[in-house]
Amino acid sequence: MNKPSNPKINTSKLINEYKMDTIDIFDLSACSNQYLKSELAYYITKKKLNKKSEATKKTYILFLARLIDFFNVLDIEYKEVYSILDFDIEELEIKYKEFLTKNKISIEKTVTVLLASMNKVSRKQRSGYLSLLINVYKIIEEYVNYIDKSYFDRDIWNLKEFPIKIDISHTSKINFNFTEIKQVDIKYITKKYIYNRLQYQSPSTCHSRLITIRKFSNYLYIYYPKVKSLKDITYEIIEDYYIWLGISDGISHNRRSSCISQLEKFLNFTMIMEWPGCLNEQIIFDFDTSEIRNLKPNYLKEEEIFNLNAHCFYRTIFSESYRTCLSMK
Repeated sequence: MNKPSNPKINTSKLINEYKMDTIDIFDLSACSNQYLKSELAYYITKKKLNKKSEATKKTYILFLARLIDFFNVLDIEYKEVYSILDFDIEELEIKYKEFLTKNKISIEKTVTVLLASMNKVSRKQRSGYLSLLINVYKIIEEYVNYIDKSYFDRDIWNLKEFPIKIDISHTSKINFNFTEIKQVDIKYITKKYIYNRLQYQSPSTCHSRLITIRKFSNYLYIYYPKVKSLKDITYEIIEDYYIWLGISDGISHNRRSSCISQLEKFLNFTMIMEWPGCLNEQIIFDFDTSEIRNLKPNYLKEEEIFNLNAHCFYRTIFSESYRTCLSMK
């Protein structure tokens, strides 16, 4: 997992207000990093965990103890950690999964859901340990509020004027155009997504993802005008879009799979962050976007077919003669 060499986030202001080792029955003294400790204290206070039932508080104590252990590992492995936001949430979740698995702690739970048809189905969800990491990340992101709100009113971004410093020395992709995204809610979520990704990925990669989202938005505007937000998107819509890409643009299977894969990253990330108006369950899986080799059928020449048929014919005659000879013995 990579960590930015020059952290863009600093929640040092929290240390003055939330410089505490204990809150009610929650003991944070084991956390070696003062910045991460103050962020945990802020989360506990913000979510009013001390007001929860005793049973709930005991559950959170277990979750927090493991998260503190994980933070201590980060503090040793990466120098100068100023905030949980120093890390990409996707990579951070993967690393925490590895940490929990190594310590034989479950990373998922099975829940039973009652559908509208009154049928019960079982589904896998993140365990409470993983959910706590995601929730802490979200709360601190809201607190920092480092996004220039006025910048989000713009539909064209120039990275030279961006609120945070982005390395554009190796790319020509410095202008990001959101005007073609017709759905207001999807446009806003896309801006949040691209803003977040620009801090961890190259401008070229982010620009490519924006183009993919714009194309999909245009498709929704024409063929699914009732779709106004990401939560309205279904697997059937994704399937139709995949077919449409092949028919309208003549795009190969592998290129279409690449487009769907980028949409998968977009939808899954917004789902992880639980931003308003996003999906609450995964609708695209790895097997939907798997690439296949571009194999071409091999056709036999007419002469080869004749020889093959002749071989089969004479072999049949030989086999019948051989069986006849055996039966006469």
